[in-house]
Amino acid sequence: MSFLLIVMVTVLNILSTIIQAASGFSPSIELLYSFLNFVIFVPISGYAFYKAYYGACKQDDSSIFWYRVIQSFLCISWLVFSIIKSGCFDGWLRISSLADIGNSAAHFCIFLTVMESLGYTISLLSLIHI
Repeated sequence: MSFLLIVMVTVLNILSTIIQAASGFSPSIELLYSFLNFVIFVPISGYAFYKAYYGACKQDDSSIFWYRVIQSFLCISWLVFSIIKSGCFDGWLRISSLADIGNSAAHFCIFLTVMESLGYTISLLSLIHI
């Protein structure tokens, strides 16, 4: 489930970054960062899922160990991404800077920021069971 959540959140991040760049709220280079985050974090999350599934099916302790290491890294990443407002990450702190703008495009970006931050937070909470 966490793999699908991350795919949805990174796609939402790309959509949000496109809208913010088109509205002038963020530099357009952040769109490249969003695509790179998709290219980096979705395969890492998929590999973690593979290691967990393989380890569970084959009773392989090495795979379970690497699953836990990768998932721990992802937990820390999702926690940081849900909070910061740096680069293309629209964490909870980004809401205040968008609220200061006050037009209708900013309100839609606030909605997308809340959805993205909730996605990262839910992904984090779904991974904490390690």
